[in-house]
Order: sequence, then C-alpha cells, then structure tokens
Amino acid sequence: MLKENQLEKIFSSNRESSVFPILATIYYNKKLYKYALKVCRIGLATDSGNLEGLYILAKTLLMQGKIEEAEKVLKNIIKFHPYHLRSTLLLICVLQDLNKNKKIIMSIVSKIYRFYPYHPQLQKYYKQYCKPKKKIEKQADNKDNKLYESKIFNYNPKLATMTMYKLLYSQKKYEDAFSLLGILEKNPKYKKFADNELKKIKHNLKRN
Repeated sequence: MLKENQLEKIFSSNRESSVFPILATIYYNKKLYKYALKVCRIGLATDSGNLEGLYILAKTLLMQGKIEEAEKVLKNIIKFHPYHLRSTLLLICVLQDLNKNKKIIMSIVSKIYRFYPYHPQLQKYYKQYCKPKKKIEKQADNKDNKLYESKIFNYNPKLATMTMYKLLYSQKKYEDAFSLLGILEKNPKYKKFADNELKKIKHNLKRN
C-alpha cells in the first residue's frame, strides 16, 4: 500500500489521479480536515461521480460543522447509488439532526431496508420509523455525569451533534465520542439520547 508521501507526490503531479479519495481519507483520519476537503474538491472537479471521494467529502464537511452541505452531498450519492449503505446510514443521522420530516426518513429507511434487512442499525431504524411505536420505558437517572466532565472534547462544542457522535462511534473513536456525549447531555434537546448512549459507550471504553 502506498504511503502518504507517495500519494501526495502522485496527486501533486496529476490532479486527475484516482488516488485522491485515499489521500483525503488519510488526512481525514489525522483530523486534517482542511486538507481532506481541499483534496476532495480538486479530485471531484474532474471526477465528480467518484463514490468514495463524495463519501469522504460528506464526512469531512460534517466534521467541519457544515451539516447542510454534507446533506446535499449524501443526497447526491444516493441519487446515483441508491443502495450505498454507508451513505444512507450517514444521511439518516443528518436528517435526524436537522429535524427533517419523519416521512422523508421513513421513505429512505424502508427502501434501503429491503436490501439490508439484517443490518442491526437498519433494523433499529425500521422499528423506529416503519413500525407502530410501543410505549417507551423510563430511563434510569444517569449517575455518571461527573465522569463526563473529566473528559475534554477536542472539537468546537458548537459542532456537537448526534451526527458527529454517531460518526465518531462508527469509527471506534470512543473517547472522543464519550466526551461529545458530555456536551450533548447538557443540552435538553439531546439529553435523552446522551443518557441512552452512556452504557454502550462505557462498555466499549472498558474493552479498549
């Protein structure tokens, strides 16, 4: 596999090279979002339909807090690749964060569910949006609020959203995800979500 400096040389000598999604992903994983975004913009200028390039662009935009722009990119992906699972799951998270009409989310879930009926996250979404809701059990009070406060989330608190949490969690960045929950938990809008995620994230932190 080519190293970062090799990919940079290839891309700098040929801006139309197909290696741009790989290089952008390396920058993304290093939290160099400015560079990841730049590489994606340049690469997609000549290869606008590159699926991996569009996907890493959407993720980068989310990490920069540009959620509406990321939504447009994800919708564009699904328009041409309607059963791209990762993009669909990320779009659902974005639509939830933007409080979009549940009927829109239901339509997306029901369509993708037919192709991935055994995917655990899709099963949850299908139950949430496409089946009659059952009475929700009361959640126990969280006794670990102080533990949240001991963590330092190294992103701008204004960017703390459920979408960013789910993105960090899916990448197994559990410490960052846990710290972000501490920010979300203080917001009444996200408190219930944060409380529900506490046990799951703590379990993963213990395993690491």
